[in-house]
Amino acid sequence: MTRNRMGILFFTIALVGTAILPQDTEAEAGTPVEPPRAVSAMWTNGVYYEGKVVAEKEGQSLVKWADGSGEMWIANDKIKESVAGKKAPANARKVYAQWQNGYYYKGLVIESKDGMTLVQWEAQGDPTWIENKHVHPRTGHKLAAKLIGDRELTAAEKKAEAKRKSASKQEDLIKYTASCSQLRTNLDCMRTYDPCTWRNNRCQYRGH
Repeated sequence: MTRNRMGILFFTIALVGTAILPQDTEAEAGTPVEPPRAVSAMWTNGVYYEGKVVAEKEGQSLVKWADGSGEMWIANDKIKESVAGKKAPANARKVYAQWQNGYYYKGLVIESKDGMTLVQWEAQGDPTWIENKHVHPRTGHKLAAKLIGDRELTAAEKKAEAKRKSASKQEDLIKYTASCSQLRTNLDCMRTYDPCTWRNNRCQYRGH
């Protein structure tokens, strides 16, 4: 191959590459969505969070997370409509639903579809999409007591818990009364922040 033909070949390759590059970049960026669409999308931990779709490409949407943590391409089957402002009806079904820490908490069912249930937590927090297998009726659930994070303790359990706290408080009193009394200056005492405090010209256990 002559030097002239080699030059033509390299020029052609460069020209083709230049023509292809913007198309690849555009495909990677996707098609912008204006205005951005509010959604609830599944993050890598399997939990749905609020965000906005800012771009789309085949089978995926670019979600910008509402908490400001960035953006991520999410498969469209992992995206649902936004749950912001959604509330359970007055006659909502009461359930125990599993939160991401593995424990079950009280909630109210807003709606169910596609194998998922949208749960409004009784304690606090935004509604969350939970897999149906992790949602159980409040009564007859057959969940182990240790798995329920906010259940009402029985009378016997309350008594045992009160006894445990009393014993712990007594242990702290003995331990910290001795350690705090060894601190001789106000500065050293206050540096502990907790459990010691400077009172009556000496360092004492704060006594929670």
